[in-house]
Amino acid sequence: MRIEDPLFITTKHKYNLSTYEVWPIMEENVTFCARIKPDWDKFKCDEDIGVVIKNGKHAGIQLSKNQIGEGFIKAILWVNDEESGDYPVQVFNNIGKVPNDDWWDVAFRCDLEKKEISIMVKKSDWDKPHIETVEFSGKPVDYTEAWLWVACNNALEMTPDEDKGFYYGDIGKFGVFGKVLNEDEFVKFFNTDFVLEEWTEDKPIAVCNFVRRTPYKFWDESMNGNYLMLYQPEWGDLF
Repeated sequence: MRIEDPLFITTKHKYNLSTYEVWPIMEENVTFCARIKPDWDKFKCDEDIGVVIKNGKHAGIQLSKNQIGEGFIKAILWVNDEESGDYPVQVFNNIGKVPNDDWWDVAFRCDLEKKEISIMVKKSDWDKPHIETVEFSGKPVDYTEAWLWVACNNALEMTPDEDKGFYYGDIGKFGVFGKVLNEDEFVKFFNTDFVLEEWTEDKPIAVCNFVRRTPYKFWDESMNGNYLMLYQPEWGDLF
């Protein structure tokens, strides 16, 4: 689906509509997934573009391109330890020259037991995903008040325009899981229809294929009520 506006899942539902709220998801193992076809020409060089992000000190999937036209898909997480304070942990996958017209399956994985994050990337014609991993010390910063965004870093009006990181392009599938998906699960998620009964042990938190929708939101196939909503600034006080 062509993405024209940022999407979000609010931190907490005012009317307890969610059966698996997203506010605590960074306090356990987690995977963010998205199938994307970016419009690289619309991104400025060295700008961090949000794909799936917990905002603030951002955590999740970002894109960027450098001055010589190489594209990067990045996993980022802010952590805290007593020696260094708050600092970002990042790991990149260099996908070569852009622009291109390729679809990419991407996942941010955070493993709190191993203290590592990874970026998993698979181009449509690759046999298997490429994985880059980095370890961290300390623990993730507090993300309990952060919204979960798709197609930007943070669209809230208080955010400076240069930090919003709007994504331009297509997104074909989106998912959040309360575990670290392995390679086989990653491939299965993107290459098969999502059937909830086949995934219940894998802690699906939010899943969207961008098919069922209203004018304002997209259906959550995980049945947790975590609908992706089109962001409108005037809605902020409702959540």
